[in-house]
Amino acid sequence: MRFGWTLFISLVLTLGVAVLPGAARADQHLDAEAAAHDAVDKNDDGVIDRGEFQILIIEIYYLADDDKDGTLTEKELEEVEPGVFDVADANDDDKLTLREYENARFGDYEAADTDDDGVVSLPEAEAFDAKIE
Repeated sequence: MRFGWTLFISLVLTLGVAVLPGAARADQHLDAEAAAHDAVDKNDDGVIDRGEFQILIIEIYYLADDDKDGTLTEKELEEVEPGVFDVADANDDDKLTLREYENARFGDYEAADTDDDGVVSLPEAEAFDAKIE
């Protein structure tokens, strides 16, 4: 269930965190990644803890739920997070509950937390992204 930290960045940007206009160069991408990481790091301790990550997941979930029925269809999620639906739909019922979405996204969180300290630092996020690309 590896969706990548690059998707994490794009999701933060989707939620309205303005980082850099026209981030096309690699150094701008890294700056954008750092800015997105900082935006999710609500308590400014330099890492993203499970609570901060869960807030982001919930915001993305409800942002993607266009018809506001409390579940996500493949079409709704595809607009926000392409390629995630099939992996996240654990019971193959063609809709995602918040729990299914959280479980899928926390799989990435756990994989990114390589030192098992319960938080994801920017270097861990960058390494995770590089590993799966």
